[in-house]
Amino acid sequence: MVGDSKFSRFFDDQIAVTMPAAALAPNTSWDMRSHGINLGVLHSYKLDGQEQFGGLLKYWKSHSATEFPEGHANCKVTQHG
Repeated sequence: MVGDSKFSRFFDDQIAVTMPAAALAPNTSWDMRSHGINLGVLHSYKLDGQEQFGGLLKYWKSHSATEFPEGHANCKVTQHG
């Protein structure tokens, strides 16, 4: 995760929010989806770290107007093709 090569990354935000809960309170940490919290975070082709998700541009073009109208109105992709 941390190194001198060009492909090394500093601490990832997913690990930053996951590790404290897993390390400090493993018995009280729970899966958000199982409690009805769906964040809709797309990272590394997975939605909320679970199912594979591809075709973001196609999804964005068909859903952004209703799910995120502010982003849709300011997006170069949806405004120009």
